[in-house]
Amino acid sequence: MGNLEMSQEYSETGGKRVKRLDRSTLRFMADDACVLVVQKISELQLGNKSVKNNSSEATACRFQLNNDHSSSSLELDEKAQLISY
Repeated sequence: MGNLEMSQEYSETGGKRVKRLDRSTLRFMADDACVLVVQKISELQLGNKSVKNNSSEATACRFQLNNDHSSSSLELDEKAQLISY
């Protein structure tokens, strides 16, 4: 399948450590090439307010296509819109 990366970012607010971001990233592999990256942000700190986000809008998919030499790549979002080339 791929690998899973979970990360959390913290900030210092009024001498107190506060979690700013809770993110999970799953990579789907085909042989040695990554073909899909799914990223989910489940918690985001906005000022003094923590926002839990369980909606599909907090999930981003990126499809990655490489040529057979891996010398060029194309990255598309879930609507097949170009992200990078």
